[in-house]
Amino acid sequence: MFRLTCTLLLLFASCDLPERVVYWDFEPLKEAGWTINDTLKYTIYVRDTSTTYELYALARITSNFPYRNLIIRMTVISPDSSISSRLLDLEVFTESGEPYGTPAGNLIDVEIPLGDVRFPTPGKYI
Repeated sequence: MFRLTCTLLLLFASCDLPERVVYWDFEPLKEAGWTINDTLKYTIYVRDTSTTYELYALARITSNFPYRNLIIRMTVISPDSSISSRLLDLEVFTESGEPYGTPAGNLIDVEIPLGDVRFPTPGKYI
């Protein structure tokens, strides 16, 4: 079974605030890599529902990552316990094999925009 060696981060940046980054979390993966059954969990607390946030996934992958895309499922549990889920197909290499991210030795940092988000309810999102 193929194991992905990467690091995933979650970044929220406010479109309106001068500080821009309002949430950033780093979750290192096991040395052996990431299997399909592994889960990363991020908890954010939203106070301002009038702000639009830019959502990014940041992945650190090795240069020998054998695929062009990184496919992840993102599930959000809202403060009212409603659940939404979507499958994300994140491109990390061009068709010609060039990384979209910044290489540093054997590692490549890829910042993938996931779109703008406006949270309808203040509270805890998982």
